[in-house]
Amino acid sequence: MLVIAARFEERMKVMIALGSLTYLVSGLPYSELAYPVVIASSLLLVSGEGVKRVMAGVVVFLLLATAVLQFGGYQQLSIPPNIQTISKEVQNATMVWWNYSYPLLSPAPINTSPIAPQGLQYIVNSQGKVIPNPNYTGFPAFFKVILPENITRVNGTWVPETYPVLTLNSSHFFLDYESRGLVVNVSQNVLIKSPIGEQFIAWRIPSNETTLLVSLTGSWISYLGQPLLFLGYNVSNQSSVTPINFTALTVWLTNGEQIILYSNGVHVLPSGYPIPTSGSFNLNFYFVKEGNFTILTGEKINGIFHVLHINTTLPWNDISAVGLILPLRNEMNVTQIQVSSFVPTNITQNWISWNSSKPFQITFFPSSILNGTVYFRSTAPLSLEVNGVTAKNGTTFSKVNNITLISGPGPVNVTALYLVHDHVSSYVIGTLPINTSYHVEVKQILGGEELVVSSPVDLNMTVIPLNGLGYKLDGLPFKGPIAKLTPGRHVVEIIYPGESFLLLGLYLTSLSFAIALISEKVKEGLITIRGFINRILDKIEN
Repeated sequence: MLVIAARFEERMKVMIALGSLTYLVSGLPYSELAYPVVIASSLLLVSGEGVKRVMAGVVVFLLLATAVLQFGGYQQLSIPPNIQTISKEVQNATMVWWNYSYPLLSPAPINTSPIAPQGLQYIVNSQGKVIPNPNYTGFPAFFKVILPENITRVNGTWVPETYPVLTLNSSHFFLDYESRGLVVNVSQNVLIKSPIGEQFIAWRIPSNETTLLVSLTGSWISYLGQPLLFLGYNVSNQSSVTPINFTALTVWLTNGEQIILYSNGVHVLPSGYPIPTSGSFNLNFYFVKEGNFTILTGEKINGIFHVLHINTTLPWNDISAVGLILPLRNEMNVTQIQVSSFVPTNITQNWISWNSSKPFQITFFPSSILNGTVYFRSTAPLSLEVNGVTAKNGTTFSKVNNITLISGPGPVNVTALYLVHDHVSSYVIGTLPINTSYHVEVKQILGGEELVVSSPVDLNMTVIPLNGLGYKLDGLPFKGPIAKLTPGRHVVEIIYPGESFLLLGLYLTSLSFAIALISEKVKEGLITIRGFINRILDKIEN
């Protein structure tokens, strides 16, 4: 209607103005180029008749379009509640992999092309669960301290002592409760099969513990439906699982790993981490009594530990059995089922602590053989064994492949454990004798962003490569993706696509405004000059 309302000779001007304005607000690639076109075409419109109608129509159109586009933002009820919850969890993230509905509603940047896993801070899986990425190191660049040659960190695995209260395997297997249609065959392993309907199997466990570690090792022969692991109360051979008619805290052994409490109704709890649904599995679930409730504090799935803190609301005293529920035609080969009590242990690079009501030990297995003189510090009396031999501060060992810390009852905090060999200190635990803290400040600049890095030690910088981005390190072009930063201050510039067009657009926009300001004066001057010339010509002709 706007084009029809304009005069024929103004149609092209109006079409150019509207087209460039639409492309400018679209957010499409290189939309910055539309800035000078919008300004120039608008100036051309000003010189024509009927401009008031055209510009008024444009203003009304933009106001109405803005109101329509923003209506969803003003009405929170138009956004599903679970999307609002997800958005709150990831709102301060640097980069999110969003594998769920409504990805464009993410308040944080999302990846639309594959990037390095270290650059993803959160993963929104297909069930809508927000999972922190344990491999996240930073985005769009991450840094790693380069230690001096005389200091190293020792990698390895800590294995705390547990106290089994129930162990089942092919050498020692029995049943406390089972449904009638379940098939159990004990040979080299324990084969458990559900050929008819949904079946269950369960065992009694003592109720005088304050922690429970439930471990399940084996492999799937046939995975169908949704098998469950449960902690239960009031279980019997007559119990039903379709529906569940006893108190049960269920952990669904699925990719989504739902956690549901069946007690006076059905209560859906926060989910855990994905469980393997094919091949072998090694699952460990850590439950702790807090007050009178059961807290799921962590899961170790195929060797990878995940920290959790889920209040299941199940009263601790309501735990008297552990079991499995298998859907129709589900079949598993169990190597071992074990229920143990354990001592909660806090493990960091700088210290390790625990508080046990009984004597306790924890063993460290280094990823490579160590040599040297052993030193350690602890807030409580502590015994040390290296390769099974009692050690004291200052004892020298070679070919160290395990170190065991042994304590009596009570709180213990080990603040240092390291070996010295050929003037090189290898730290298993402890604060390093040098300052390794570095600082990264992110600043927004024209056409990109700037990372100001300050560090007292060498850093290894890795830039996550993304298509179209340009990089500068201390003012010089940087192709990346890896560079070594010396101690001090460094500036990393990340240049977004279209920066050169943005600068050109800003220049032409400024020039257009300048021309607009002086155009009327120039026009008046030219009219005056033309009138003066016409008067002179008239006098000459006369």
